[in-house]
Amino acid sequence: MNIFQWVMLPVLAFVTLAELARFVRERRLVRLLRTAVWIAAAGLIADPASATSVAQLVGIGRGTDLVFYVFMLVTPAVLFHLYSQQFRIRQDIVLLARREALRTAQPGTGLSRLSVGPSGWGDSFETSTSSGQPPGSSGELL
Repeated sequence: MNIFQWVMLPVLAFVTLAELARFVRERRLVRLLRTAVWIAAAGLIADPASATSVAQLVGIGRGTDLVFYVFMLVTPAVLFHLYSQQFRIRQDIVLLARREALRTAQPGTGLSRLSVGPSGWGDSFETSTSSGQPPGSSGELL
């Protein structure tokens, strides 16, 4: 065994046991799948020649290539899954924010000068001239 194997195999054993303990508590299939991945990784690190044997069975020359190909196929699948989860979470947040906004809405003053913004922003919403009369009632041009 080389130094990498001496370091990684105990780490993988710890991770595998922790994942297996979580599976026993939660009984979720994803935990069992993770445990299987960690066991496979430990097996390939313990016996690198086994990767080459499996690779040759499926028509790939080297075990390293097989591991790389599997990684390249699994990575986009995982990324697409994570993106779809993030997208659904964002949609849920928007729906919750809308629901909370409607639930806590207060009656307002509409588009009055006070609710529109700083001075000058509400000028276009005024309905009377400086004389206090509606536009066009005093014969002035608009």
